[in-house]
Amino acid sequence: MSDAAIFRGLFLAWQRLTESYNASHAPDGSEAERRLSRQIHDLEDFAAQRPALSLEAFAFKVLIADDTGGYLNDTPGTRALVLESRAIAERMDRPEDSEILRLFRQREALRAAAAVYEAPGIEGKEIDAEFDALFYDACDELEKRMEAIPAMSPTDFAAKVITATVEGRLCLEWETDPLWQEARRLVA
Repeated sequence: MSDAAIFRGLFLAWQRLTESYNASHAPDGSEAERRLSRQIHDLEDFAAQRPALSLEAFAFKVLIADDTGGYLNDTPGTRALVLESRAIAERMDRPEDSEILRLFRQREALRAAAAVYEAPGIEGKEIDAEFDALFYDACDELEKRMEAIPAMSPTDFAAKVITATVEGRLCLEWETDPLWQEARRLVA
């Protein structure tokens, strides 16, 4: 997976965490607030320490670093850096992509980030639950959204096949699986 996809996945995971933190009604200093805060900072530290090997990756790295949307230290230079980074990141979404392909690319980015992410200081079952929530629960949500949208092109259907079969590692039930039901609909 590309460097840009990895950083895009880190950015998507970071967005989920910050949205959860901002929507949380947990009191300041509570265990829930400290856990979310630690997860956000761990991900930010990981992204900061990982070298960005492409312009797109660097753009996502800057957006993660600008964690409050406050343009880092709010100078004209840093505002310009963050705004240009947003523009670069937005260009990674191709306007010609269907909704299925857009969701597929987000899923692939999250999976790429999950393959490289290491959260410091937590182990065992705690890391499993946090890791699943951070990356794989988001992938599951994207997969459900993809499944609900009818494929309108061979590219859409290919993205759905790759996703539903977990990159070909899973055999699906011919009669009942939504993917094969859709395939029969497409050739009917």
